[in-house]
Amino acid sequence: MKRHVLALTTLGILGISPGIALAHPLTGTGLGAGLVHPMLGADHLLAMVAIGIWAGMQKGRMQLALPGVFLVALLGGIGLAQTGFQLPLGG
Repeated sequence: MKRHVLALTTLGILGISPGIALAHPLTGTGLGAGLVHPMLGADHLLAMVAIGIWAGMQKGRMQLALPGVFLVALLGGIGLAQTGFQLPLGG
């Protein structure tokens, strides 16, 4: 129980601290920059590898569900970006 509280607290603090999350300014803007962006940061690559490892440890439908949910979240972010949505304090 305490581990869940610690994890949620950590995620909450990181979620409200956008100043520490620096985007990769070398990529510019546009579709090409968006496709290259995840490959330039170790944090992005680590997240993708972690999702893959976590999915590989699951059984049955969860092996495809975890990467599928990750992709749906990415597509949701793309959709929000296309509408001009910005998070507060995001710069």
